[in-house]
Amino acid sequence: MTLSLCALALMAGSCQPTRSSPPLRVLFVGNSLVYYNDLPARFATLHAVAHPGQSADVDMLVVGGGRLRQRLDDGVLASILSAQRFDVVVLQDVGGWPLCPPHHAECEDAPRALRDASMLVRAHRARPVWYATWQTVPAAQAALSAAVHEVASAQGIDTADVGAALQALDVTTTGAALRADGHPTQIGTWLAAASVLATLDHASLPASAPPRSCGFAWEGSGIHADRLASQYPRPPADCQTLGATQWAAIRAAVLEAPPRAGG
Repeated sequence: MTLSLCALALMAGSCQPTRSSPPLRVLFVGNSLVYYNDLPARFATLHAVAHPGQSADVDMLVVGGGRLRQRLDDGVLASILSAQRFDVVVLQDVGGWPLCPPHHAECEDAPRALRDASMLVRAHRARPVWYATWQTVPAAQAALSAAVHEVASAQGIDTADVGAALQALDVTTTGAALRADGHPTQIGTWLAAASVLATLDHASLPASAPPRSCGFAWEGSGIHADRLASQYPRPPADCQTLGATQWAAIRAAVLEAPPRAGG
């Protein structure tokens, strides 16, 4: 069973029991840049604002430091896609890739791993979306965005360039988007969720701020990519409220750095 928006929203007191369209089923594949602050739950909340007639059922296949190539080599992603139907699969690799230091074979393999993962997703009739991450230095982020654009165009994969949106964000309005260790704060996770939604919705985002959003505090939970997060014991709830001014700044940053259309 996936972590549906209604199941999460019961804790926030905002669940609407009736939906007119089948849920959008979204799988997030990645590492701590997905599970910190429960990115899938924030995406589901934003999706409900943008699409009142459709909920989002979200799940994730994640482990700290995980690489896409590992999820291909261990066969877990293929097994999950064979067993369950997803409409969208969001793919995230090691932070900062594919901007690689010299002679780093795993980083240099990242575009091939993305290609192989997206081909697997398409073979199961789902839509792949690349969640491209960030560099903290502006010049490095510009180089990363250029590399991301090149890979996305070559592979024809729709891409959420979260790093570019982070550079455009007015943090004097929102507060910090990244922790000292490079992981996202709640603001950074909301921005990533908005970037993914804008990628799916052709660079469109709702004007109104999302309601209170409840997910789970997966940090330190021991989650591993041997199975879906929904098959693990649920950690404590993590409920967040985003202010209207914060949302306006996040929305502006995402739309200033629009998603890359893969073709």
